[in-house]
Amino acid sequence: MCAGCGTRSPLTAQFCHVCGLLLAPLTPVPAAPPAGWPAQPSPAGAPPAPVYGAPAVPATTTSARPTGITLLAGVELVTCLVVLFVVYDYGYWANWEFTYGSFGWGAVDALMAVGWAVIAGTAFMAASRLWSMQASAWRLAVGLAVGMISLMAVSTLLWSPSPSDFVGATAQLCVVGYLNLSHVRPLFGRRPLSFM
Repeated sequence: MCAGCGTRSPLTAQFCHVCGLLLAPLTPVPAAPPAGWPAQPSPAGAPPAPVYGAPAVPATTTSARPTGITLLAGVELVTCLVVLFVVYDYGYWANWEFTYGSFGWGAVDALMAVGWAVIAGTAFMAASRLWSMQASAWRLAVGLAVGMISLMAVSTLLWSPSPSDFVGATAQLCVVGYLNLSHVRPLFGRRPLSFM
């Protein structure tokens, strides 16, 4: 159990998955008093005597999601919605190229539409896993950022660079930077001081 936030962690965990504190090794729970001892009466209005082996954290303490992770989940959801418009745009131009233009550019547009559709689905999965603080969210969000930056680079090389490509790439670099902060990495079961 974490001394900082009171969350229960797996026995093999070295860091708390909620607050990132180093977990202390397990200590034996003190034994209950022998059955023959008389119970001490508590004065009226006093809190009940502690139960041996119970957590030392008050019952009102909850493991909350950090604000940065909440914002990151929102960013990934917005990314999903924006990318769906990009998929529609590439699909429209692929259809136009197949109908009136060249087959080669239509195939390129169709492949870009498929790539962005995969990115949209991955962004939605990353948003839901970040929201629920699943350990796989870190790898999914970093992979999504790398994939988006790669598709933006291909888009920039094939066509002219657009301001939205630069804004998107900057946002994804910020996502990777935030997820690699030493206090964020342990939230997803990663070591706090290593990169990737």
